[in-house]
Parts: sequence; structure tokens; C-alpha cells
Amino acid sequence: AVGEPLRFVDGVGPPWVGLPYGRFTWAMARLDLNEAGGIPLIDEIPVRVDGRRVQIRDAIRWRDGHLLLATNQGLCLFDLRWGNCRVLTPKGLDNEVIVILRDSAGRVWLGGRGLWLLVDENHARPVHPGLSLLTEADVVSMAEAPDGRLALGLAGRGAVIVQIPTKYHVPPNPKLASWDTPGSFEALFTDQAMVISPCKPAVDRSTLHEQSQAFEGLKVRLAVALLSQDARIHLGDEPAFDRQADLVVYGPQADRLEAQVVATLKKSALWNDLGVRKRYGPPGSRTVDVKSCPHGN
Repeated sequence: AVGEPLRFVDGVGPPWVGLPYGRFTWAMARLDLNEAGGIPLIDEIPVRVDGRRVQIRDAIRWRDGHLLLATNQGLCLFDLRWGNCRVLTPKGLDNEVIVILRDSAGRVWLGGRGLWLLVDENHARPVHPGLSLLTEADVVSMAEAPDGRLALGLAGRGAVIVQIPTKYHVPPNPKLASWDTPGSFEALFTDQAMVISPCKPAVDRSTLHEQSQAFEGLKVRLAVALLSQDARIHLGDEPAFDRQADLVVYGPQADRLEAQVVATLKKSALWNDLGVRKRYGPPGSRTVDVKSCPHGN
């Protein structure tokens, strides 16, 4: 993890515990400012289950001295003092978890091959059976919108915002017109767009995977900023030959999208490695560069 940007677990520290951005990892990082003297210290925190190291996908603070981890071996509770990780098998959780989110109401959401509300260490309630848009899509990123709704990044399906009742009892079945009709979430022929491209080609499978994970995070940021403003604004992907697919924000007028899309992208660590252009119609239409790639990439 040393040498890579870190995202630190909220509510933990000092010392702070972080995970690398943009990919899964085989160890967490611990940062100690070492205020008693000397230089700051940073070291690896491996996680083992039954003596074997596990791949860490996400982490949140669970209670004092413990983290809730999503790993390739399922959920586990990591003891920061002793370094052991106790496997959790909550009833109702029947598939893979990739991301974890605690919302402002204190609820813990599990996303992956489904969406669940984690009630406690022993119980989880599946939400995805009541959401038609999750029938064939994996949740790869999550964020809470300012109004309390969940913004979900879906592998191969773009990003959506869903409304879940504050007091959740049974799987909701919201009427989301933009997804209920097959194909209606795709761009219309007359749509204009903001097209966001990675500057660097994917030279190998590992680079492509990192680009893909980073772009899923961008989708969630853009969804939170834009999707609640206009029902005609939506997100999608357009494939590219040698790199991660372009991330595209569709809407009736590209000029009206520009300011907020750029403002949102500037908050991302990826900003310097992105190319952004306005397109006045479907692919092949006239484009105007908003931000060019550095050094002619």
C-alpha cells in the first residue's frame, strides 16, 4: 500500500488505517504520526482467516477497536489490537460482498452480487429481490446522496439512485421509470453528451482492472451530483479499443452539463489523467475539447 493514495477508514485513528484506492488489496496500511519523536511510521496490516491471508475489498469501523471487512472469503470482524479476523456468516447473506457503506442513519449496507441491510452480526436482510434494476447487475460502489437515497454503481449498467425507506422492513419495489422499461436507460439518438476518457492506454489486464474500478467510483460521484436534477440526465459507457470504456453523461444539452460535470471531476484524484469533451449528438458528431490529456496522451 505504501506509495499509493490511501482512503482511510472513517472514525479510526490515530493511528489511521487505510486501503489503496482503485483496487482490491492483500493488506491494509497503518499510519502513525509518531508524535513522541522520530518520523511518521507506515506499515502493512495483513489479514488472515484460518491462517491464510485474504484479499480485502472494503472496510468500515464496526465498534471500538474493530473493523468490518469485506474479503474474498466473506465478511469478518478485524481486531485492531490483536490482528485476528473473526468470520461472520449473517443469516440472509447468500452471496459475495464487494463494498460496505454506513449511511447517515447508521444503517450498514452491503453491496456486491446483491444489496443487503446488515441488521447485526448474525442477520442481513436482502434488498435486491425488490429492486428490478439489480436483477442482473453487481453493485461495485455505493454512496449516500444528500437526500438520503443510495447511489449505486452497477457493473456494466452505469449508476442509479434508489430510494429505500428510513425504517426498512421488507424489500421495497420502487417505480423507477428510467429502468422499468427495457433499454430506456440507454442514450437517445438526439442526446448530447459529456465524454470522459482515461488518458493512459490499458497496457495489460491489471491496468484495465484498475481503470475500471476507478471509473466506477467516478460514476457514483457523478450520479450523486447530477441524476436527481433532471430525469433526462443519465450515465453510460461507450467501449474503447485499448483502454477503459469512456464514461458518458447524456442529456439534452451538453453545454448545460459542462460546469457541474467538470466541477465534480475536479474533486477526483483522477482529474489530471482524464480527457473531457462535449459532443453535440450521437457518436461521430461534432466535439469540443473541454480538457485535453497532458503531454498529448
